[in-house]
Amino acid sequence: MLEEIALRLQQNNQKILSRWLKILKRNLNLEVEEIFPTEDFLEIILSLLEGVALVVKNKAEIKAFEKGGNIYDKARELGELRQSQGFRVDQVVREYILLKDALWDFCHSEFPLENINIQELGERINLSLDRILLTTIETYVENYSKTLQILAITDPLTRVKNQCFFLEQLSLEVKKSKRYGYPASVLLIDVDYFRPYNETFGHLQGDEILKIYASVLKDNCRASDVVSRFGGDEFGIILPSTDKIEAEHLALRLRDEVEKLRIIPVIDQSPRKMTISIGLATAPEDAKTAEDLVDKADEALYKAKRAGGNTVFATRTAKGI
Repeated sequence: MLEEIALRLQQNNQKILSRWLKILKRNLNLEVEEIFPTEDFLEIILSLLEGVALVVKNKAEIKAFEKGGNIYDKARELGELRQSQGFRVDQVVREYILLKDALWDFCHSEFPLENINIQELGERINLSLDRILLTTIETYVENYSKTLQILAITDPLTRVKNQCFFLEQLSLEVKKSKRYGYPASVLLIDVDYFRPYNETFGHLQGDEILKIYASVLKDNCRASDVVSRFGGDEFGIILPSTDKIEAEHLALRLRDEVEKLRIIPVIDQSPRKMTISIGLATAPEDAKTAEDLVDKADEALYKAKRAGGNTVFATRTAKGI
């Protein structure tokens, strides 16, 4: 009988799917059909129903629901799709419960109850559906965990790395520099005239400037470089395996790219160029610890600001560049 039920499930998976969608709309009080069916979504559900039918026929087919199995992959796709569509975990669980109801309704309508081994059928349906739900929720949890990890190291305004990540990564790079003799450089960058700009045009406009400049910095750095918002209107960039001369070349290019934007607001009745000043230091020649390297770069930045801004200053450099 279980083989016959499995065959009927396979032959009628579209019918079960339609029944499920109707149950969903009725139970969740949904009026708008388009929030359910997308081609990807329907294709995934049909594949999952096919997997349930296989387990009803032969319990050993549950291996397809384990890692590496095709049903496992479809359950992960379902989790990723529902998450991308903004569905909460509790909504996905509710869908799962109602899908189970649709399957049982179909079985009861198609077969006399006295001819069904209810316990065995229930075990096989529940086993397969529970695996689907578990994998779907695991996908949610994994993606949520990754999101939290990204948020923990990302500045929410500029979307570059934050100061905490900067300092941790710099510590690793300085240790590597000390151990293997590789150079590692740091740029500290400050936006010239940012405070009066903020006071004149407001913080929202100031935030837009920070986002624009962060994008310029990131676009002109390598994938291996770490661009971060170091605090306020100050940015930091870690340049692994980069000596002072190479770092100076990059710093000059960054300065020039920002100047090309030609943001020249009128502040206190005078036009002021919104440029950047950059301080530069390199390990191991300038410092042996991450803290000292930041201090050296900060000293160089202070000199660049004192020189009038729009300037690159490197530690142990006699004059601005």
